[in-house]
Amino acid sequence: MRMLVAVGIGRETAPDEYAHNALSRRFHPMAWGGVARMYVEYARVMAMMPDYLRAHRPDDILDLRKSPFAFAAGLEGKTYYEMLDLDLEDRDVWNRVFHNMAKNYPFRDMFPFRALEQQVRRQPDRPFIVDVGGGRGQSLQAIRDTCGGSFGSKLILQDLPAVIDSLRPEDLSGIEPMAHDAFTPQPVKNAHVYLLRRLLHDFYDPEAVEILKRTASAMGPDSRLVICELLLPERVQTGASLLPYWTDICLMMIGGQERSLSGYEAIIRDAGLELVQVYRSKDGHNAMIETRLPQPAS
Repeated sequence: MRMLVAVGIGRETAPDEYAHNALSRRFHPMAWGGVARMYVEYARVMAMMPDYLRAHRPDDILDLRKSPFAFAAGLEGKTYYEMLDLDLEDRDVWNRVFHNMAKNYPFRDMFPFRALEQQVRRQPDRPFIVDVGGGRGQSLQAIRDTCGGSFGSKLILQDLPAVIDSLRPEDLSGIEPMAHDAFTPQPVKNAHVYLLRRLLHDFYDPEAVEILKRTASAMGPDSRLVICELLLPERVQTGASLLPYWTDICLMMIGGQERSLSGYEAIIRDAGLELVQVYRSKDGHNAMIETRLPQPAS
């Protein structure tokens, strides 16, 4: 503790007695300390990559149940999210970490949700937004705050049962929680918007296309499916930000990948959807990709 206090982490209240300060509280697992915990886990998996590559065929890395993370944990046969569900504390830390990290991936000023007000108010029986794999509801809360409400319609939060069951009613004011597996048919039909934010990057192309197809099966003629993800550059530029490449490597550990815009265009096309417009963040790293069902020729 003396060493930590000497560098400003915690404080000494009396000889050999210590207490938190603002900086030490940030290291709590439910705050930014959870990020450090996750990075340590990823570093452990990366250190075992030589062993993983010696023990597997090249295409094994595309199998969600043979990910490097599963190999390092001695749990091959389970997906990353199935492994998380084995430890509720780890799952809770993971959910809260990504709730905090969401602040670093702005999106509210990218897609014009507010511009949909008239359409939503004309048909309030249709849900405004279905957030597929939406975690703790941080995206819906941000959209609701930006729009000043939900225009008299529903905001529906979907995620796996372990996530939904961990939420408290007071955390979801004005939001309807629903347990849902994105690999099963979408039960909410004809919503104005289906939002997939930082979901598809958890999976390789075959699984991502399946998720898109399952969601598209519920869309109406004027429904929008909006994908929000970090984009890889189409070509590597020396000296550019390492963030996209670092997250791509981390995702490879659990069975996922970041994609370039052309990569998203390919899976959108394979899912039978058509691209409408791409809304980029100011830093250019993130984008919201608006898609819809193919429109009949006029």
